[in-house]
Amino acid sequence: MIDALLSERLDMVVGLRVDQAAAAYRRGHRTGNRMLTGFLASVFGQAFKDILSGYRVFSRPLRQILSGAVRWLRDRNRAERPRA
Repeated sequence: MIDALLSERLDMVVGLRVDQAAAAYRRGHRTGNRMLTGFLASVFGQAFKDILSGYRVFSRPLRQILSGAVRWLRDRNRAERPRA
C-alpha cells in the first residue's frame, strides 16, 4: 500500500479486506458496503472495491490536514459543551 501511495503520488490508499473469511464482515455489512461502494464509484467514476475498509495509508500532507481538522473540531466541541 505504501509503495502505491509513493509511486503513484496519491493522498490515500484504501486496502481491500479478504472477504473469504466469515469474520471479515458482520451480518448485513457486506450488502451495505456493496451499496455504498457502488454509489461512490458511480459518483466519482472510480472502481472502488471496499471503501469501508479500515486499512488506510495517508500521505503526510493529507495526514497533517486531517489532524488539524480533528483538533479544530475537538476544541470547538469542548468550547460549546455546557459546564456542569
